[in-house]
Formats: sequence, structure tokens, C-alpha cells
Amino acid sequence: MISSYISTNYNYRISRGPSSINVLTGKPYGTTFPIIGVVDMVNAIFMLLDHLGIDKLYGSVGSSLGGMLSVQSAVSYPERVGRLITISSCAQSHPSSIAMRYLQRKCIMCDPNWNKGHYYDGPYPKVGMKLAR
Repeated sequence: MISSYISTNYNYRISRGPSSINVLTGKPYGTTFPIIGVVDMVNAIFMLLDHLGIDKLYGSVGSSLGGMLSVQSAVSYPERVGRLITISSCAQSHPSSIAMRYLQRKCIMCDPNWNKGHYYDGPYPKVGMKLAR
């Protein structure tokens, strides 16, 4: 018997990402990986829930990006999300947050090891990643 309460962790990988191998090139996607957004991730999560036969979540809990996913889940699938808890997250980014993320990306992209996002076969942009945090 399946438990009445099923925990979902939105931080688990449920599909491919930039480090996955592109079957056409035999190399990691890197920056050629398609751009996805929160709505895309939520739709993928609910496709997985459909596949698992889960019709409704008791609640959706998440922090940071997981919190954004929780909010979007409740907006996109209100009949399937019973409760919502979001921690250290928002429904819409503030301009200062957008500017901060831009600077963080720039730190990584200015690292000599960035290699236009194709660093999976060599050293990764460690200094840029440290500066970005």
C-alpha cells in the first residue's frame, strides 16, 4: 500500500542537464543545452507525478528555487496542491536580485577556465564560482 503522504524533493534531477552527453556530438551539452524555466520544471515534475499515479500532493514545500517551484506548482496545478510552504523564496524576482545573478554569472564567465561553458573535459571555473558565491 502506498503511503498517504509522499515526499517530493524538487532538488533531485529528474531529467538531463548541461553536463549530460549530447547524443549528436558525443560531448556534454554545456551552453548548448536548451534554456528552461520554472514553469518547464514544474510541468516536468507533474508529468513525473502523473507517471507515478499521484493525483494530488498533500503539500508542496521548498526553499530558494524549490520554493519558486512550490509557488508555481500551486499556481499551475491548484487542484493538485493541497498546501504550500515556501522558504527564502519569491514569486517574482526583484530587480536587485536579477542584477546580483547577472554579476554572479559574469564572475563565472570571466574565469579563464570558463571555455564558453564547455569545461567538462578540463578544469572548471573554480575561481569564478568562488567569487560568484
